[in-house]
Amino acid sequence: MAWSADDNYLAVVVRNGPNESYVLTYDYIMRGKNQCCEKFDYVVNEVKFTPRDSQKLVVLGEGMFGLFGIVQKKFVDMSNYQDIPNFQEAQLAARGLKQTFSSVIFTQNDQIIACSESGDIFVIEIMQVVQIIDPNQLI
Repeated sequence: MAWSADDNYLAVVVRNGPNESYVLTYDYIMRGKNQCCEKFDYVVNEVKFTPRDSQKLVVLGEGMFGLFGIVQKKFVDMSNYQDIPNFQEAQLAARGLKQTFSSVIFTQNDQIIACSESGDIFVIEIMQVVQIIDPNQLI
């Protein structure tokens, strides 16, 4: 569950079976008139609004990471991040998967700090990776 920074929107995840999830947004001010719902054919674990734009939502799931804009009561995929290195490319490609994140946080400048499922940490700014932090160097 997530609440937008402007206190207007609520987002929730509803699971409907082992590999099916729905993400619903609710416009609190308009009492639901601008709500939308999107079905995902995999498990969604978490949703978050970006800090400066309540029309953008990050969705995290098992083998999935997406940034979506809410446009005319529909989710629009905005996950066109560039230069995200894939350190396990061969293993992921063999299973037909892409690099995904297990956790994300936002800075007040709309940077995304993301941890990949393999433990790598990325700093993403304006849809570009600006820094990669090797967790082995932190130990």
